[in-house]
Amino acid sequence: MARTEREALLRGFQRPIEEILNCLDSLRGNEIDRKIPEKTGNSVLAITAHVIANTEENIIEHLGGTNVGRVRATEFEVIAATGDPVRDRWNALLPKILTVLGDLPGDGLDREIDHPDRGPITGREVLLIVVRHANEHLGEAQIVRDLLITEREAKQ
Repeated sequence: MARTEREALLRGFQRPIEEILNCLDSLRGNEIDRKIPEKTGNSVLAITAHVIANTEENIIEHLGGTNVGRVRATEFEVIAATGDPVRDRWNALLPKILTVLGDLPGDGLDREIDHPDRGPITGREVLLIVVRHANEHLGEAQIVRDLLITEREAKQ
């Protein structure tokens, strides 16, 4: 059975978000919220929180019409002992995303919305932005994770 465009776009951001979450599983102790580089970089935990919040804002708020009250700055201040809080947030968000995508009318991907940061764009463009954003940050999360693991192994 051929995938619909919506299913393909969903897969385009769901898969990298889940891979970012998996990056957390390779880290130990305070590594999950350690920034690389230390003063200007992001931690894998912050990257994960940021990608999930961006996805929520774009899909739930801009496509679905429900204000999510995103405060971007707080995404980079997140500190946790484990990745469970962001994993739980993703698990709670995914069904809402599926509902918004499922409730879009037949021409929902072609309809224009007035995006506050990008101006008039189609629903398809909103989803492509989410796909691009998640994949960019997947690369960042993998690099930070690999640097932390390399540093840990060098100390052993």
